[in-house]
Amino acid sequence: MNELVEKAREALHRQDGRQALEWADKALEQDESCFEAWLIAMQSFQLFLPIDSYDPLNEVSCARYAIRFAPAEKKAQVRKQAYAFLLNKVREVLERDAQVLSDGRELVSFYQRVSYFDASGAPDKAREHDAPLMRAAERSFAYCSALFEAVPPSAIARSRVLRELAEQIAQQWQRAYSFYAMRMGLVRCEMTREGIQAGLRQYARYLRPVRHAEEIMRKTVPFNTVGEDQLAYLRQEKQ
Repeated sequence: MNELVEKAREALHRQDGRQALEWADKALEQDESCFEAWLIAMQSFQLFLPIDSYDPLNEVSCARYAIRFAPAEKKAQVRKQAYAFLLNKVREVLERDAQVLSDGRELVSFYQRVSYFDASGAPDKAREHDAPLMRAAERSFAYCSALFEAVPPSAIARSRVLRELAEQIAQQWQRAYSFYAMRMGLVRCEMTREGIQAGLRQYARYLRPVRHAEEIMRKTVPFNTVGEDQLAYLRQEKQ
């Protein structure tokens, strides 16, 4: 058992996620309650799955089993490690989303080429051209939300490290969602009020456990182009 876990840990250190998961699975076949193998498995998926194939159940299930099977003297440490991993993953994915969504050069170039021959049809064609990327972003947003919801707000509120991660996640969210709205504008399609409200609800949810959330929420985010009362969303989350 120890040998299998050590092989899984070595593979994880080499960034060989597939091999790490295989060794972790072998360890769990012998002992389902091996919390160390669950932790290794939790960290393995990101190393070999493409981002558009991320499934939150992979990481969340492993995190929950690791916490469940951790011995009493290590449970707090394992819980913090699992929650920190999940929140770090959310932050990293949203940061990547912002980078991808912010680069509109190819979309603008496509729009200009099409509009040269078909000015009236260019917006629809550009939206269709950009649809796969926008759908990928939406799936990514849903993935991040699911990981974040797996971490209890009370656990974040008690930990300075987790609170800082939650604040960073909120900032990355408003950046990514603002670039998402920007891409709509590039193809002459403004985000609806419902879309803006959905973005603000998620922003408030990420900020919910942050101590100075109200101060942050007072600053109007770029995608809030209709002047929604942002603090109202935070109050709703805290009720």
